[in-house]
Amino acid sequence: MVNLFAEGIPEGGKEAAFLNRAPGLRLLATVGDGPIRGLWRMGNYGYVVSGKELYRLNPDWTSLYIGNLSGTGPVSIADNGTQMFIACNGPSFIYNLDHRGVCPDCRR
Repeated sequence: MVNLFAEGIPEGGKEAAFLNRAPGLRLLATVGDGPIRGLWRMGNYGYVVSGKELYRLNPDWTSLYIGNLSGTGPVSIADNGTQMFIACNGPSFIYNLDHRGVCPDCRR
């Protein structure tokens, strides 16, 4: 199903729910070559792990490559307001909000 969601019917209805239309989505950004392994918001930016790359997603929907990560599959992300921890199925990484690095080949 695309662009549908289940909506409950009040008690006494013939069915428990029905499928209601939802508005379509519009493309806001394309980030990396994928697959998207994780998304996170910290400060005024979004962060995207796309394939083996970490990107910062700016408020105007442009993206900035930050650096490479390890592993495949979903990542877990947490932050303390100044640092973001990215747990991969391989070495994990810490990204500092001042954009000084995730790993040896990170870019500013």
